[in-house]
Amino acid sequence: MYYLSQYQTFDDVQELNYHVKQHTNIRKYEMNDTQRDVLQFIAQYSVKYAGASHLKTETIAKGIGKSRRTIERAISALVNLGIVEKISTVRIISGGKGANIYRILPFVYQSDESQMSHCREVELATQTSDSNDFKRKESDNFINLLKSITYTYADTPYIRFKAFVEQFVGATEKQLIHRLYGVYLAQTKALRKAYEVDKLIGIAIQALAVTFSRSKQMRLRNLVGYFNGVFGRMLDGLMSELFA
Repeated sequence: MYYLSQYQTFDDVQELNYHVKQHTNIRKYEMNDTQRDVLQFIAQYSVKYAGASHLKTETIAKGIGKSRRTIERAISALVNLGIVEKISTVRIISGGKGANIYRILPFVYQSDESQMSHCREVELATQTSDSNDFKRKESDNFINLLKSITYTYADTPYIRFKAFVEQFVGATEKQLIHRLYGVYLAQTKALRKAYEVDKLIGIAIQALAVTFSRSKQMRLRNLVGYFNGVFGRMLDGLMSELFA
């Protein structure tokens, strides 16, 4: 089951339990009892590789005493709420659809999401003809910044993302790290089927470098929102290349 390490979303069980609790408590009016039971069941099987598990629908159905169809509806609801990510697999030997991989995603406060969305709108609205100059300056800042730091690529996107952020804010700022990673997950949700995760996480790290570089030059009122705007523009550029 070591392959699940590449889908791991949290460092340990404590982080996993924290985010499951946040999803359950803060979003309790958006979920029914069955959806909460399914989330808890998936969490119980996501301990070894915190946040990731490989489960059959029948296993979940039997575990909580519901029909297969009910479980499928509950999982779809959790996916739509951004609580769980479902990854389909194929049987290597016999072919056909295998059991799904489930990833429990970090909780992001709704107020943070609205602030990030607003910040990105402001960023896009204030772009001028000097955008090329801005990109050149930010690119230079990014290159200079990377020359002054070192980090190693870990097995999972989350650990790689987290390790980069920690070089600027330290390992104790877990809430900030989770919020930044929540932006990454939200912005790349529709792109992960079209692009390799390594490419997307690489762009995210570039956006983080630009964000922290700018934070050294001036006080950012909303670091997460600024990252959201920078990352969004970079992804827009990626999509423009694809359409071209």
